[in-house]
This record gives sequence, C-alpha cells and structure tokens, in this order.
Amino acid sequence: HGVSAFCNAGFSLFNDQLYDESIRFNYPLHLTIAWLLITGGISYSVMINHNNLLSNKLKFINKWINPDQKVGCVNKVSINNSLVIKTTIYLLIFGAILFFINERNNVLAEHGWFGKIVVSLFNSATPRTAGFNNVVMSDLTMPTFMIILFLMWIGASPGSTGGGIKTTTFAIVCLNLFN
Repeated sequence: HGVSAFCNAGFSLFNDQLYDESIRFNYPLHLTIAWLLITGGISYSVMINHNNLLSNKLKFINKWINPDQKVGCVNKVSINNSLVIKTTIYLLIFGAILFFINERNNVLAEHGWFGKIVVSLFNSATPRTAGFNNVVMSDLTMPTFMIILFLMWIGASPGSTGGGIKTTTFAIVCLNLFN
C-alpha cells in the first residue's frame, strides 16, 4: 500500500480497497497513506528543494558548533515550489471541507468526529492522484462527485507521479483570472 500510495497507483491488496472491514476505521493508516499520496504528488524537485533548505538550516545551526563546516547554497524556496505547496494545501483544505459538508450525514455517518475529518482529508487527497477509496463511492452525493471530478481534473504537480492538468497550471489560471 505504501509503494502504491507514493507512486499514486491506487492499487490495494483488499477487494474493498481501504473500506475493508479490517482497516475501515484504522485512521493512522489512512493518514499515512494520505501523506504518501501528497508527497508522491508534489514532485521530487519540491521534496529535494525542501530537503536542501532543511539541511542548510541545520548546517547553519551546526556552524556555531563546528565553525569550519561550509553552509549550503540553497537559501530560499523557488517560485515553483511555493506555488506547488500553496496550491496543494488549498486544494486539500477545499476538498476536505466540501467533502465533510456534503457527506457528514451520508457516508461519514458511521465515523466519529475525528474519523469524519480523517476520511474527508483522505478523500480530498486521493482523487487528485491515486484513486484509493475508504467509503462506498456509489453512495456519495452528486455535489461530492462533482468535487471529486474537479480534483481529478487538476491532479498532481509537475514532475510527480500523478496525472491531471497539474496544480501549477490550475494556480496560474486562477491567478490570471484574479488579476
């Protein structure tokens, strides 16, 4: 499941995907798979840039301990990385809130409050990249289907393992419309 999630393949070992009786209410597993979906969908260049930034900050802290150590050259987040991260966060929040509002008394009724939030977040992340499911998809309301189709159309970020028109394309179109 981990490799399938990070590679945005959506293949599951269970017949009912993540809605299987044995893992339906395993929220840490759902959060872990959602995190893998998100990291696989933001692209390797974004992850490498943020890793270099973190390493640079740690080297700067370590420079006080070891003054002879050279500090790396990555000092800021690139425009692409900033656009990818911000768009991904906005789409996750937008999708999770709308999924929660539309389905709280429908497919989310069997979950507690924490479970409803986790399942909403999971179902906001998975349509953009992989296609896992942890609810009965045929029981979703029509507005939720439209949100899922919208998120599937946008997809993941450039250079990632997911498809779609890409988050940066969507963000640039939105910024142009706003301007």
